Amino acid sequence: MKYSAFIVCAGLCMAAAGASAAGSGTLIQVANNGLDTATCGSRAAPCRSIGRGIERANPGDTVLVGPGKYGDINHDGQLGGVGEEISSGTAALRIAKQVRVVSSAGAALTVIDAGGGVWAAVDIAADGITFGTAGGGFTLVGGQFYALICQGQTNLRISGNIATGSPSNGFVVYSSGNVEITDNIAHHNASAGFLIGSDSESSRVVLRNNQSYSNREGIYSASYGRHEIAFNEVSNNAQRGISVDFAPAYIHHNIVTGNDTGIASNSWTPDRLPSAGPVLYRNSLIGNTRFGILVSSGPPVRTVVKENNFFGNSVSSDGFGKNCGLVNFTGETLNAVNSYWGASSGPGAEPADVACGNDPVVTTPFARSPN
Repeated sequence: MKYSAFIVCAGLCMAAAGASAAGSGTLIQVANNGLDTATCGSRAAPCRSIGRGIERANPGDTVLVGPGKYGDINHDGQLGGVGEEISSGTAALRIAKQVRVVSSAGAALTVIDAGGGVWAAVDIAADGITFGTAGGGFTLVGGQFYALICQGQTNLRISGNIATGSPSNGFVVYSSGNVEITDNIAHHNASAGFLIGSDSESSRVVLRNNQSYSNREGIYSASYGRHEIAFNEVSNNAQRGISVDFAPAYIHHNIVTGNDTGIASNSWTPDRLPSAGPVLYRNSLIGNTRFGILVSSGPPVRTVVKENNFFGNSVSSDGFGKNCGLVNFTGETLNAVNSYWGASSGPGAEPADVACGNDPVVTTPFARSPN
């Protein structure tokens, strides 16, 4: 699948952070009081733009960015002014070198503003890049479509960032090998907070310890890899909290609350069947408006549902009555044993949830306390 098709579906502070951020390479420093010169990058003479810092870096170096605003500094909707990032055509900041780009003060105090004239704030365009760390990321705003895009790289780490206010998706990450996305926040994006995918089952994205809230969808696992979606908090999204297509993804230990539908296992294309369906394991589905889990993909590939926790889902009737925790539309019996249904007595009337839908669900034996 081609990328184009995929995207349609303060001195002391910097010094202290520099000691831990430098890694084994050279430390290149960027600051709001810096100047973009041919020799910038030292603590005494930092660069002004992140792009210039990356130009000064060699593969393996760390670009350490001080607090403040980068990109469209004067907020005139254009890039390229004095000290501003230079548009790559796709993003305000295109990282095409194997470097670490981290902030000294964290995402809340370090903003990359694309200015509205390019697709995204950040385009990750080479293998082996680290962008942000837990407590050392960036707030990404101002892209025409996205906050961050990755067009098919591997050995990436994306961490500690905030994507907000995008007209489409927040983080769009397409892996050709292994990508780790951890400790990020996506909120108030017009489509998905996180959109992940790959072109083969040998590639994957690991999405752990993130928050995704108040988007249209929280997390969308769009295609083929063995993605892992785990220990995320997904809440108050207008449609689905977590949605998975075309992939043997492993979705576990997520807290999914207050969405329209908590987790939806969708379908696959008959001309490219995955080797297995997704596994939904030990997720907690809490107070989702329509359903906790919706399974609509049937044979020949099956969704595995086991040991999940259902608490007060389906607050609207939606044709199946209230407290509908798990919905089966697979055309066959779905096994959901050892789940906790909100009461020690198992599935039933409120406060417990029940299984519903057009097709039967096996619920016995059930857990008498949360998994």
